[in-house]
Amino acid sequence: MVKPMSSLSVSREPCKTRYEKMKIHKFKVDKLIRDKLVEILRNEGITVYERQLNPQEYLRRVKDKLEEEVEEVFAAKTPESLLEELADLSEIILAFAQAHGFTSDQLEAARISKRETKGGFDQRIYNAFVEVPANNPKIAYYRAQPDKYPEVKD
Repeated sequence: MVKPMSSLSVSREPCKTRYEKMKIHKFKVDKLIRDKLVEILRNEGITVYERQLNPQEYLRRVKDKLEEEVEEVFAAKTPESLLEELADLSEIILAFAQAHGFTSDQLEAARISKRETKGGFDQRIYNAFVEVPANNPKIAYYRAQPDKYPEVKD
């Protein structure tokens, strides 16, 4: 049996549940989890190998979690699961902002400011392409991002 890494915290108290004499199966999780999940899982008879991340690793894992939650939003099949996944996405966006030193109030103020200056998405406007005169300074914006805005040659 593989012993837990020394930096991991694990409860090795004898299991006093109906799972006591069963074969143990180990699953790789390898991701950032919500704060209360360790306790919830242990209360369900599951041994958890966890550790607290350093700041640099936390930023990387928050990015991973952000991608995971976006995928789960896209995969949601019911209105209830979509709402739950959107709540998870909102939570990880807030964690990402806080990891970069922003408060929830700052994030909300930035969202409102951007909505006031550029609008929201209420009118469902889709932009297929733009035409920019060669002497317009904004051409640099599009040319600096050719993967995002490829130039169309007619």
